[in-house]
Amino acid sequence: MDTTRVSGVGRGLLPSAQGRAGSGRSSLRLSLAFCSALFLLLSSLFAHSRDTVQGRRALSAPSAQADRLVREAERLWQAGRESEAAERLTVAQKLDETHPRIYQLRAQMARVAGRERLELQAWKRLVEVSRAEPPLRRQAKERIAELYRLLDGNRPEWEYRLPSPPPPTPDIDALAAGVWRLQLKPPLPSSRGQTGELHFVVPRERSDWWLVGCVDTRGLAVRASLQRKEREGWQTVWHFPTPEPQRFPRLECRLPSGEYRLRIEHDSTHDGVEGAFHVAVSLSLSREKPAPLAQQWTYRLHQDGSAEVEVTVSGAATLPVPFTAEGLQVEGARYSLLPPVYEYLSQLELRHAQVLLLQPTGEQATARFRWPDAAYNVPMTRHASEYRERFHFRSLSPLGTLPEGTEVSVHLPEGTGEITTLSPPPQSRDGSSLHFRLMANQVVTLHARNPEMNTRWLTATYRRLTLYIPDTPFYRRWLPEYLALLMRLYDRQQRMERGREPEEMRLLALPLPVTLPDGGTAEWGGVQGEAWLTCTERITPYRLRYTAEDNVEAQAIRRMFGQGAIRAIRW
Repeated sequence: MDTTRVSGVGRGLLPSAQGRAGSGRSSLRLSLAFCSALFLLLSSLFAHSRDTVQGRRALSAPSAQADRLVREAERLWQAGRESEAAERLTVAQKLDETHPRIYQLRAQMARVAGRERLELQAWKRLVEVSRAEPPLRRQAKERIAELYRLLDGNRPEWEYRLPSPPPPTPDIDALAAGVWRLQLKPPLPSSRGQTGELHFVVPRERSDWWLVGCVDTRGLAVRASLQRKEREGWQTVWHFPTPEPQRFPRLECRLPSGEYRLRIEHDSTHDGVEGAFHVAVSLSLSREKPAPLAQQWTYRLHQDGSAEVEVTVSGAATLPVPFTAEGLQVEGARYSLLPPVYEYLSQLELRHAQVLLLQPTGEQATARFRWPDAAYNVPMTRHASEYRERFHFRSLSPLGTLPEGTEVSVHLPEGTGEITTLSPPPQSRDGSSLHFRLMANQVVTLHARNPEMNTRWLTATYRRLTLYIPDTPFYRRWLPEYLALLMRLYDRQQRMERGREPEEMRLLALPLPVTLPDGGTAEWGGVQGEAWLTCTERITPYRLRYTAEDNVEAQAIRRMFGQGAIRAIRW
């Protein structure tokens, strides 16, 4: 009976029990399916991880083999078996081209053997393709610069005025007495940037005076800040915004007494400059707020294309001085004159001029120099005959942001007739003198007729190519290397053309860019090819020694080899 009751109870509960049982079975099936899917996923992940590890091992095997060969090569070289060591390095390079020790060891072997050019080639290759760490890259770039000096007979590339290091005393009065050198160095061996600091104290008797300063960044992208020491640390009271190339921070603020530091930071990822270098800094202190900045430029052009340049400034200023300039004179100012920072494969924004940093000792300062290639005509052209009796001139591009209202005067050479192009419109004209008031970053551009102008040109010839560049001491200095570059490009293009070459080719390296009526630059192909290039940023140490590119010259020679009519391309 109990059994029947239980059975009855069981029958009465059967639908619910069956639902729970079905639900349990469904849950069990879902659990089994989930476990199966999870197992398959984990198996797939494990297989993928195993394949990845095997792939990494397969990829790392050549690198490990190359590393072993480099160690063998070093032992063989130390044992005096140089040829066998060189063979090991050749095989190692085929296995792992990015191994830095391959090129470092080749450079060391070349240095011991006294083969400077092979050593230079090895260091360059290390910087170009290897995965070298920052300390080794800096060592390579320093040695590249040193080798170029050795190959030049230790003749310096530049005659520049280097500022003195700051005095040991941190008093602001001592710093306000000159232009100083601030060294920027990597804070750590593994760092990819450089940092420099200039500390000083503003005494109580100078509290709330105006501090005015200017930093010659040499065209690199830097971040500048002025910080005051507080109990909790350094507090920023002035800063130069996001680092931009070819900007020159100008400091102007009122300071209470206290301890300060001017901090300059550079990130090498912006431009590829990785080693230590220095910048120039000028500081001055005054009780009253300084007057607005002003610059006045005067160009006196001559019939040989040269110009006497005079610039008058009030307040600290950074001015461009062309590489070709001669006879620089500065009156009424402390100053420094520095070239751009050059390192192999660096990407510079300032390549065409030295930087003159002026700190006037009174209300104004004046700088003067002769600019041999300020204007030019093109008497040797075959295709643009109007430029034989017409000359082109463009004023110097400003450094940084000029104050609005910069005064510029251009005195035209004797015999100047019709002015065909003039930008911007002058404010006034007095006979042969034009007077302009330029806004920020403007320049004066003019084309004018002058049959009596006769610019001097240097020429050099290779096979059927003739090069023309301005006749200045600076370009004479670099003509052999520039011609060697063109010779390599010519031979390479001739091989591509299977020995065919035009009857005559002319490459004109112009001091300044000129715009033709079609809005582009000039390249004529065919049997009498001709190309016009701007040489200002090209026939320089940076162009010839510190970059691996030759795109513009290669393109010009290729187009001159080809057939066709006038082609216009932009720079």
